Amino acid sequence: MTPPTTEDIRRRIAAILEIPEQRAAPDVDLGDLVTDSFRLVEMAIELQDEYEVMFGQQDVAHLRTVGDLAALVHSRLGPDPTSG
Repeated sequence: MTPPTTEDIRRRIAAILEIPEQRAAPDVDLGDLVTDSFRLVEMAIELQDEYEVMFGQQDVAHLRTVGDLAALVHSRLGPDPTSG
């Protein structure tokens, strides 16, 4: 399976939040997209399920932008076993 790109993750975030993709640009503040912290946790859970990764509540609490969230997903994916 090919690891998702930041763009893939960004599109998935937009789909989860049911917003236009352009609103989920990497530099957009998550607080502008998700006003309810419970919704942010729900989104994180959906991303964990989608990409088969795990991150804790404290990880999510420190996220500021869509790009931060995409970077967190990437950091949990680990090294690509086909790259070595």
